[in-house]
This record gives sequence, C-alpha cells and structure tokens, in this order.
Amino acid sequence: MAKIQGSDIISEATDKSSRRLYVLGAIIFLIKIYNVDLDDLSVLGVPLPAALFDLIAFVLIIWSMYQLIVNWLVDIIAFKNWYQSRNIWSQFQTNMEIDKSFYSGGTRLLLELHDLKQKKQFPSKEEEIPKQVHEDYQNFKINAELFVARLEAAGNSFKKVSKWGQYYVWVHAFIIPIIVATAALVVLICKGNFMIDS
Repeated sequence: MAKIQGSDIISEATDKSSRRLYVLGAIIFLIKIYNVDLDDLSVLGVPLPAALFDLIAFVLIIWSMYQLIVNWLVDIIAFKNWYQSRNIWSQFQTNMEIDKSFYSGGTRLLLELHDLKQKKQFPSKEEEIPKQVHEDYQNFKINAELFVARLEAAGNSFKKVSKWGQYYVWVHAFIIPIIVATAALVVLICKGNFMIDS
C-alpha cells in the first residue's frame, strides 16, 4: 500500500475492498465474455444451476461496490483533513506544529517594540535596543528564515506528493475498481441468466 510520510494513503479496509472488487469484477467479466460453461458447477459436490452463479455474482459485486464506496468516502475525508493540517514536516521528518506556541515569539517581540514606540523610547540606533528585545529579535529572525526555507522545501515536495496521493486515492483505489465492477455488472446483466429452474 502506498505511504506518504510513513502514513498509509488509504486505509487497509479500502485497499482490501478495492482489490476484492478488482478480482471479483475481472473473474466475472472473463467468465461471461468467454462463455465459460457453468452447467457442471458444483460446490462441495452439490450441483449448482448456472443462474444461481449469476445471481450470487450480481449480489457480490453490488455488495463489494457498496463496501468500497463507504470505506473510500471515509478515507477521502481523512485524506482531505490530512492535507489541511497546519503542520510542516522538515526534511528530517520532524513535525512543526504551527499553533500559538509557534507564533508567540514573534507576538511578544512585536508587543515589546510597540510598547517602546508608545513610550517614545524607541531607540534610534541598534546598540540602544534593550538586550532582551535584541535577543528576541535575533531569535525570531533566525526562526523566520528557517521557517521560510522549510516552507519552500515542503511546498515543492508537497506538490509531488499531493499529485501522487490524489491519483492513488481517486483513480487507483476508486475509479478503476468501479469501472471493472461496472463492466462486470453490464456483462452479467446482458449475458447472465437469472431464471432459476425449480
């Protein structure tokens, strides 16, 4: 299963539903397209009518499609929320939460500078800035520069990951299995026999 930053793109339930639908749809499609003779079909030595196969196959495909759609919808909600989180991952796989604690250093600095300006004590030269304010300014400047560099790197890799993730979630895990299942249903309906002899 595909992963992004160590997390599965889709859940195991969706992956299994998708694979089950691929296999089931392909088998039923091939059986009906190649007119495989099902008259001699038996399960545990008990003969089964061909029409019963068609009915069971129809129900299994519908049920598998339902399972895939439900699991996929839950995953798509999780996938969208995942990409809307306010975190930044560094190239060392460390997670920076962008919350109040992240902004607090800059907020405190701005309040100190504003306070100096209001009291008309704003220094005209850099040497006149109080030591603590100067240290806060230097720390915040370094953090801001690091943050910008991380954002640029994260943005470039995020575009690649996002495109792959979108393809995997929408096409590979949903659209293709639904197309295979729909093709199997169409062939089953057109060529199937649902009349069970009593």
